[in-house]
Amino acid sequence: MNGKLRGRIQAPWKLAADELVGLAAQQLDVRSRLTGKAVLKENRCPGRLVNFVLAR
Repeated sequence: MNGKLRGRIQAPWKLAADELVGLAAQQLDVRSRLTGKAVLKENRCPGRLVNFVLAR
């Protein structure tokens, strides 16, 4: 989130990008930080990371 590591997940290599974003957003620490905030952008690097850019 905003460039900081908030959690790690293991997912199948060929998981669709939208499913991967959904899986990342379900993590407890990530979900608590997403609540009540606007997601400006979702950066995805297949097989590596998902980053949510939030409005302040």
